[in-house]
Amino acid sequence: AGATGRTGKLVVEELLNRDVQVVAMVRSTERAKEMLTNLTQTKLDIRQCDLTNADAISKAIQGCDAVVWCATGFSDAPSTGIVEKFKRLLGIALAPKQS
Repeated sequence: AGATGRTGKLVVEELLNRDVQVVAMVRSTERAKEMLTNLTQTKLDIRQCDLTNADAISKAIQGCDAVVWCATGFSDAPSTGIVEKFKRLLGIALAPKQS
């Protein structure tokens, strides 16, 4: 996820250079087409996905062997901390420390 960002684009490029089939999850396919135009398209599958919706993410990654998460912005909720966003997104429940 996050294939059009600085890190994500580098990850996509490296995987394609290694002849790996890549599913690029993006918020905007239009932006992805602009950002990833110079990449070999035969091994690249661009999928639009709401990166804050667990069901949409689950659907988008069906058939994938592994996932590399590169999205960090989450510009739709700038006041929420990154840890809280990941907890919500991935359904991670962290138990409070017991004294």
